[in-house]
Amino acid sequence: METRGKQGVMDTSETRKQTRKAAEVIGYVLIGTGYLYCFVMLWVNVIHWWGAGAILAYIFSPFLALAIPVISWIIEGTFPILLFAGWGAMILGAVLVSFAGKVNEEETKKRSIKPILIGVLVVALVALGILAQHKITGLISEEPDAKLIEFREMKQTQLRQAQADTQNENKSWGERIEIFERSRYLVKVIKETFEYTKLKEYHEFKLAQLDELEIQLLKLRLDVDQGKDGALLDYNLLLTQRQFLQQDIKEMQQLLE
Repeated sequence: METRGKQGVMDTSETRKQTRKAAEVIGYVLIGTGYLYCFVMLWVNVIHWWGAGAILAYIFSPFLALAIPVISWIIEGTFPILLFAGWGAMILGAVLVSFAGKVNEEETKKRSIKPILIGVLVVALVALGILAQHKITGLISEEPDAKLIEFREMKQTQLRQAQADTQNENKSWGERIEIFERSRYLVKVIKETFEYTKLKEYHEFKLAQLDELEIQLLKLRLDVDQGKDGALLDYNLLLTQRQFLQQDIKEMQQLLE
């Protein structure tokens, strides 16, 4: 009877150990499956901070693992429904592993290093996976690196600056040409005004000469009528001079008009 009792206790203890071992294995499988699901769901984007947090949370407490989605929801303001299955799998796995590891305190102390090492290993693998994913997608999409983008932006900035300088230089030359044209036009106007004034003064001078010539012609006409010697010759010369003078005055009048 005593032997059977001992055998029954041993069988029960062995069954519990196997149950705990199975729960631990299932927990790790759920954690890995949940994280893989989340990783696939977020393949294009950077993995969220809660990914590693949910895996490492079971080391300390399953309740911390349960709080991960809530914390993420509060901080990020979003709760992706598609990722809830991955969260649930990781949290359930964390609870199972925590339960299996804390059934008895001595066994927990002996195996306390195991979940830590596994958690660190999983995080390292995930980091390598993220790095590889970004490298692969970078090669496939042929996206330029930051230095190349910075170099292109610098060259574009220099090109825009050169174009702006050229436009300013062209504008400056245009203003210079416009000022030169205005100055030349002003000089032309001044010159024409000066010439017009001189011509007008000369025209008035010729008119005065014509008046004096008319007076001389009247006097010579009287001398011719009185029969003075040489008066007729002088009179004819003055008539010819008056004719040329009138012609000059007529041409100047046309220029003044």
